[in-house]
Amino acid sequence: MNTMASEQSHFGWSNPVLRGDRADPSVCRVGDEFYLACSSMDRWPGIPLYHSRDLVNWRPIGFAYKEVPDEGLAPMLYAPTLRYHRGRFYLVCTDVASKGNFLMSAEDPRGPWSQRRWLDAEMFDPSLCFAEGKVFYTRRGSFEQKDIVQAELDLDAAKLGSLRSVAVGFVSDDAEGPHLYRIGQWWYLLLAEGGSRALHCCTIGRSQSPWGPFEPHPANPFVAQHHAWWHEVLGAGHGDMVEAPDGSWWLLYLATRHPAYDCLSPLGRETFLAPIRWEDGWPWVDPEHVRHLVVRAPGLPQAPVEAPGPVEDFDADELTPPWVRAGYPRQGKVSLSERPGFLRLWGGPLQEGKVAGAQVMVARHQSDFVFEARATTEFEPEEGDLGGLRIYQTDAYRYDLVVARRGGRKVALLSAHVGGLSSSSLPVVITAKRFELVVRGDLDSYNFSVVCDGSEVFVATAPTRLLGSEVAQTWTGTLIGVWAAGSGGPCRAPLDVDRFEYRGLDRPSFSSPETAPGQRSASNGA
Repeated sequence: MNTMASEQSHFGWSNPVLRGDRADPSVCRVGDEFYLACSSMDRWPGIPLYHSRDLVNWRPIGFAYKEVPDEGLAPMLYAPTLRYHRGRFYLVCTDVASKGNFLMSAEDPRGPWSQRRWLDAEMFDPSLCFAEGKVFYTRRGSFEQKDIVQAELDLDAAKLGSLRSVAVGFVSDDAEGPHLYRIGQWWYLLLAEGGSRALHCCTIGRSQSPWGPFEPHPANPFVAQHHAWWHEVLGAGHGDMVEAPDGSWWLLYLATRHPAYDCLSPLGRETFLAPIRWEDGWPWVDPEHVRHLVVRAPGLPQAPVEAPGPVEDFDADELTPPWVRAGYPRQGKVSLSERPGFLRLWGGPLQEGKVAGAQVMVARHQSDFVFEARATTEFEPEEGDLGGLRIYQTDAYRYDLVVARRGGRKVALLSAHVGGLSSSSLPVVITAKRFELVVRGDLDSYNFSVVCDGSEVFVATAPTRLLGSEVAQTWTGTLIGVWAAGSGGPCRAPLDVDRFEYRGLDRPSFSSPETAPGQRSASNGA
């Protein structure tokens, strides 16, 4: 772990404050501490959790959902809401691969969390509001009505009252991600609208009753980046508001980064921060704070955090953030104890076209466009054993740097899978027992190589944009990690990883208020 601090918080900060596939942020405050949950989709463990004291620097503290998925299905976890009430944390979320919307709770957000308690099966994006001695449960309504529905929730029994329609979209017929708040004399209903890509936005309304009708904000959508395609930020929406101890208000929301005009978003949707000002009982967000990555505004007092460093030596007893898997693997084995100080992967039988839940893969999110990742590896594959380094968006969109045995020789080659198309590079011979698998990424390409005995050999290059979430038609961001699988049966040899290094190379560095705002997120890639 590295102790990392941001600089000169009163000058501003750089978005995103959580980098790399951190979508649908939900935030709550306990005293002077903030806690945040994000969507995890099919990544497991699910629902990553973070802690902060300044809303810019976040430290990963674990996952809310670590269970083996129900009925053999990989989880698909959408849009959690995290709230705190009378000494306990409450979380609601949707598992679209299982029984729908569920409730969990914990005294400490680091865990343990309770078992899931199912609330209802329809739709998604549930939220909780504790106010006036009641608990309000709000979520997206049916596809036919496209409305927002709400009911009172009995927490002890995990039972809902009658659901009632309370609103429709304020600017569209596609509203989701509702959050209800009691602020002063008003009830506020915050919505995400416009779909989850370029037209995404935040809208809000207010009412004298939690059941509506809700008067729309005079300038809805009050958060959007519909100004121009050439801004660095697109798809801003799905947010959650929180009040700081000093009485200031803040919005955490999702958006995608686009450093170049034609740049797609392989990183997925990330968590951004904007200050809120109140006028005439309405929240307002400066459009300039949404259009650009640099936010020039006063921040909360700087609060350094401990964040995972760039190097993982696999010396711990268990994998901790940022390490995840795609789906829950039913084949093969992952061990940190069989060979202490190494991550050992025993690959299960290869199932063509099936990676998530079928192959053994341990990975972290790509959190930078420009980066370098290295896996120091020992692998003596027999014929049919496969393993190596992987850039993964979905089963159908991935780049595999494969180590295998071909004609009695150990070789490395790039196997690219894009939609229904697959191709492989020429093999490069690996002569050493211990070697490094390397990938360097930038806006245009991923470049793969192998290092043996201090000598680096280029393997192949592949375009970055083909793993963009827009191309893969997914809501996730890319993973970078190691994997193993057996062709025709389980691997007969393990893949051992001694060291994994990931370094983001395009992160802002602020040296003075004249060059840029001074607060940067230290834990962004965690």
